[in-house]
Amino acid sequence: VTGSASQGSRSVTVAVTSGTSGEGESGEGETGEAMTLTPFSGRFGYALEGPYGFVGTLTKDQLTDAEWKLEGDFNFPTAGYVVEEPVGYVLESYPEQVRISIGVTPPEGMVAEVITPVPVSMTISVSNEATFKIVVITR
Repeated sequence: VTGSASQGSRSVTVAVTSGTSGEGESGEGETGEAMTLTPFSGRFGYALEGPYGFVGTLTKDQLTDAEWKLEGDFNFPTAGYVVEEPVGYVLESYPEQVRISIGVTPPEGMVAEVITPVPVSMTISVSNEATFKIVVITR
C-alpha cells in the first residue's frame, strides 16, 4: 500500500509483486500491480481488493487507537496455496513509512479445483499520518 493512511483526499495503494528483488528481507525496490483501495465514509480506513481474490480492510476503529488493523481473505482458485504471516517494517521518519509484505507460494503439481479462502490479519502501531506500502510476493 503506498500513500497516506488518513481519511479524505489522501489515498493508499497496494502493490503486488512476483518473485523477490534480492535486496533483503524487506524487499525494498520491488514493484508490482496496485490493488483497488476505497476510502470508507464514517470510519477511519480503507477497503482493499487485490490479487488471488483478496478482499480486506486497513482500518482504525477510533482516531485515538494506537493500532491499525489489516484484515482480509485471499480466495485462491485451488487448494494448496501457502500464505505466510504478514511482516511489517516501520521506517523511523515522521510520518512513519510502513511496509507490509505477505508471501504467497502457489501449489506444485495437480491440485483440486476448489475456491479456498485463506484469512490474513495483523496489527501495527503507527500514527494516523503514517504512509503504507503493502505487497503480496509470489514465491
